[in-house]
Amino acid sequence: MTHGYHSGLALPLKGDDGQPFGALLIYSERKNAITDSELRLMEELVGDLAFGIRALRIRAENRRSEAALRQRERYSQSLLRLSRSLEQSQNYGQVLKAAQEEVATILDFHFLAIYLLSDDGTTFQALTFGGAIEKGIQAVSATLPIAGDPLLEEIAQSCDIVVVDDARCDPRTNKAIVNALQLRTLINVPIFLSEQHLGTISTGSVGDEGLHILTPPEREYLTAMASHIAVTLDRIQLLDERRQVEAQLRSYKDHLEQTVQQRTAELLLARDAAQAASKAKSLFLANMSHELRTPLNAILGFSRLMQQGQEVPPELRENLDIINRSGEHLLELINAVLEIAKIESGKLQLEVAPFDLGAMVREVVELMRLRAQEKGLTLVLDQSSQFPRHIKGDEARLRQILVNLVGNAVKFTDRGGVTIRLGVENNAHQYLTIEVEDTGPGIASEDQPRLFEPFVQLGEELPGSGTGLGLSITRQFVQLMGGRIAVTSTPGQGACFKAQLPLEATGEGSRQIINQMARGEVIGLAPGQPPLRILIAEDQRDNQLLLAHLMNRIGLETKIAEDGAQCVEWFKSWHPDLIWMDRRMPVMDGVEATRRIRALPGGDRVKIVAVTASVFKEQQPEILAAQMDGLVGKPYRFNEIYDALAQQLNIAYRYREAESLNTPPVVAPTPDMLAGLPEALREQLRRALERLDSVAIHTAIAQVATLDPDLGQNLARLADGFDYPSILNALAGEPHHPPHHP
Repeated sequence: MTHGYHSGLALPLKGDDGQPFGALLIYSERKNAITDSELRLMEELVGDLAFGIRALRIRAENRRSEAALRQRERYSQSLLRLSRSLEQSQNYGQVLKAAQEEVATILDFHFLAIYLLSDDGTTFQALTFGGAIEKGIQAVSATLPIAGDPLLEEIAQSCDIVVVDDARCDPRTNKAIVNALQLRTLINVPIFLSEQHLGTISTGSVGDEGLHILTPPEREYLTAMASHIAVTLDRIQLLDERRQVEAQLRSYKDHLEQTVQQRTAELLLARDAAQAASKAKSLFLANMSHELRTPLNAILGFSRLMQQGQEVPPELRENLDIINRSGEHLLELINAVLEIAKIESGKLQLEVAPFDLGAMVREVVELMRLRAQEKGLTLVLDQSSQFPRHIKGDEARLRQILVNLVGNAVKFTDRGGVTIRLGVENNAHQYLTIEVEDTGPGIASEDQPRLFEPFVQLGEELPGSGTGLGLSITRQFVQLMGGRIAVTSTPGQGACFKAQLPLEATGEGSRQIINQMARGEVIGLAPGQPPLRILIAEDQRDNQLLLAHLMNRIGLETKIAEDGAQCVEWFKSWHPDLIWMDRRMPVMDGVEATRRIRALPGGDRVKIVAVTASVFKEQQPEILAAQMDGLVGKPYRFNEIYDALAQQLNIAYRYREAESLNTPPVVAPTPDMLAGLPEALREQLRRALERLDSVAIHTAIAQVATLDPDLGQNLARLADGFDYPSILNALAGEPHHPPHHP
């Protein structure tokens, strides 16, 4: 024994499983041997000591476990707070702030930056606050090239955390950045999303905080933080892309609206240009409808009033006919343009009523025949066509379908002609069929499927071939009516368009409606009608005079209010039976004026009819919801005003039967009609037409009238309507000589 000990004893320290985990060494200076009782006592003491050591170990382990649990709970709470903050983050600065607040609280790191890897992997976009978070410094951005920077190269290539123990001494770091930010320990955590390397979170200690040894729990915490940030960065990138797209769309929309405002007049006069306008243009045109249709209402209204005069000279009546036809044509153009707005805004609805199909077809044929003759084509209505004369349907849109199909056939046919056929087919239901066949160049089979698509022009090489909307609109009309349309064609052999529409023939009641529509001009109230007061709320002077004239001519007393507020005051003092209410007026509009009148004593009994130039008749529910009793659109025909008046006040009229003016219809001249004129007179008329010399034209036509009064009158009416091409075509054509039979 050493150190003067004469004896020693080693007693094992055992665990609960009986396995030794240590030993107690006892040395003695006695020379005598240890007795059995002493040995037993020491064994008991060793057992107690082992138990105490085991208890201390368990308590220490519990304390470590509790500390680890508390730490894990702190990390979990931190990640939960971070997740909530990131959900609200809209930009990179907010992401930086949320992440830096957590690492400062949990790890006592007062520096954090995010490095976003470029798509080509050559640069990092460094996002940082550039200082302590407590100072509230805004985030700054810098682009850092990766090549040539050892640390950035390692970070870009590594899939694991890259730790720089001492940034001040490590040869991989940029000392200028380290010194500027006072970095010490630098920890770089990669950001991955679906195995895509987005960049790196860079954090760590700053100043004199000392070196930081990264523990496994801290690694797990930072890795989880990187996962949360990865999802947020991807969301922000998508959000930024959407904002950019929205900004581009707003910029395009603003530019487009400015362009529309500058060219409104041109678009309204050019039907094809208006049909090509976008939905934004259509909405703008809808807002402009009031300003367009209101003055047109006065033009058409006063020209009709002058036409109805009993002592109008024939030459003045013809001038009025030209004004009225031109106004009607302008109205058709405006309605066609606004029809596109209806289609694009989803407000297109059918207006079903009984009408004379035979008369409508004849009108279309006569209208389109002139176009066909200008190209040297024949336009034929197949006389074998069998179809009901009176049907129920949307006359205006059915007319437009026929005009579009015939106009398209005439446009693309250079020789031969166009044939129109109508008929009836009986399948499960009864269908009206419309066929338009031409002798044009035909349509290739590969082009036929896209023929009815919008903005498709198969004849784009032709000048003035249009916008490609005509057939698309036609198909939408047909489908809205519950029908279908198709084309059959062989290149070089023409084409045939066929539309099938559900057919509903009219009954006795419908015929009565048609007969009522055909009655003559209203000239006054029928005997026995009570005296009535009519209030006109209208801010446009022309329309005030027109409505007042229509009321006064049948013996009704009227007063005029120039705005909605004045209308309310007149109602209080004058108590009218009916109010014609313009929707748009200064000071107070028609809807608000109606609401106030309905709240006054007697306001529930007065009849209020809106007179509006709004483009959409589908807005009628909105008008009726404003407690108005009816709606008349501008420009209106006189019978629409009188019909509404009769419906609201239950009155009857006296009528003047329609008088024939004994004016023959205008007929496009043929070469045979002009063949009998002297050659010198023919040449004189041709030169005047080619020079557009109106004085010389009428002089030549006057000489024609001395030889053939009917021909002279017909040519004069064509010239008054500026239809010079028809006369020139007849002068240039060869007369037809019937074959001589021996």
